[in-house]
Amino acid sequence: MVLNAFGQIVLHFHPESDYLIRTGEDSCSGRGDTWRTARETTVGRGIQWTLSDTYIRNCVWARDATFLTNPSEIICGSYRDKAGNQKIFQLENPLGLIEGTDYYRKKEKLFDHFVGFAEFSEYLISVEVREPFANILIFSFTNNVLPSTSNGSKHLIFRFL
Repeated sequence: MVLNAFGQIVLHFHPESDYLIRTGEDSCSGRGDTWRTARETTVGRGIQWTLSDTYIRNCVWARDATFLTNPSEIICGSYRDKAGNQKIFQLENPLGLIEGTDYYRKKEKLFDHFVGFAEFSEYLISVEVREPFANILIFSFTNNVLPSTSNGSKHLIFRFL
């Protein structure tokens, strides 16, 4: 597994095609005033790449052997403020959870203060912490288990005090 300068996995392979997500460094020279990650997608075996977002973390294909969702869907953690040195971001620049279809061209923000996500059976579970609440978002990529969002995925949010 190859990691970039931010400790993130560089390549994510689509489970059913030769499509790739590449998360690399951008503007990472000198003192590091503008160090950031850049996420690119290819649907052509790496011949042509499309820049889709910068200042991101944890971008993955939503579809895998368990999650039979839209094959063009990508889930990313994306920082709200797109400026400065990403390596020193703290809580003042929260990470949002973005669900993007059509290879991340159509985006929907699911959380404003995203912490992380994990796969559990046929569910993808994500956590947001925003004082005084903690929200848990559960995605289901099975048929008619949870209500649909505007872009067709299924999710349910639980709020804890």
